[in-house]
Amino acid sequence: MKDSDFFDQYHFRIIEFQRYHYTDNRAGVPVHYFGCLKSGWAKLTDGTTEITVHPGELFYIPKGCRYQSYWHAEGTIRFLSIAFTAFPNPSHRTYRLQKIDCTPEEQEIVQRFMDQPPAFGALGIGRLFVLIGMAESHMSVELIDRRSDIVERAMLYMNRRNRINAEELAAHCGISVSTLYQAFRKSLKKTPGEVWHEVQIQKATEMLLTTDLRIEEISDRLEFSSSSYFRKIFKAQTGKTPREVRKSSPFFTVGKAK
Repeated sequence: MKDSDFFDQYHFRIIEFQRYHYTDNRAGVPVHYFGCLKSGWAKLTDGTTEITVHPGELFYIPKGCRYQSYWHAEGTIRFLSIAFTAFPNPSHRTYRLQKIDCTPEEQEIVQRFMDQPPAFGALGIGRLFVLIGMAESHMSVELIDRRSDIVERAMLYMNRRNRINAEELAAHCGISVSTLYQAFRKSLKKTPGEVWHEVQIQKATEMLLTTDLRIEEISDRLEFSSSSYFRKIFKAQTGKTPREVRKSSPFFTVGKAK
């Protein structure tokens, strides 16, 4: 590994603010972070989880996390930031924003990072991976119940919107796009796009049965790209054409609903 490769993947900084600082990362962070406060205190929230961190405490921010942070101190806020592009975890588990409880012995490892961030070399790399391995042993894994919460929140949002994309849906849920897809696949065995089509066709079916809107009007209201695409998705989802479903509607009249 070259020096440049190492520092491209792992970046260490001592960050300082004065008295109070607010950071808006609701666009999502591109890397994973470990952090440890030297002075001051901070509150971080992703809209679902909120943590408060004090001096000497280690915390973790997952890649893609959309969060806000509030930093306070009587004087200088000072903390160590360790950024890395990939979590070296063969099981590909998902972790949430969290504070990490360490033993006194492990706290000494964190303190050494605070006093002297590692340089490139066998010793530096070893210290880094000892820290990551130590931290991971205490970290809470994203649970299936959490995935169910994500799916429920996403589907409620789907019901209020006609045209969305995965990035917008993930942003609403305060997670990354990859976490969104993982939650849907684990909970429903479907992608967000597949579920969105189901939601849209449910809306369309209700309109077909309770209104006299033309099929083209329904397609437009639900913001499908074309009425032919709408008919294709409708048939795939229900096994019937919109006209066949409409025939059972009290609003149906021959020659009107097309």
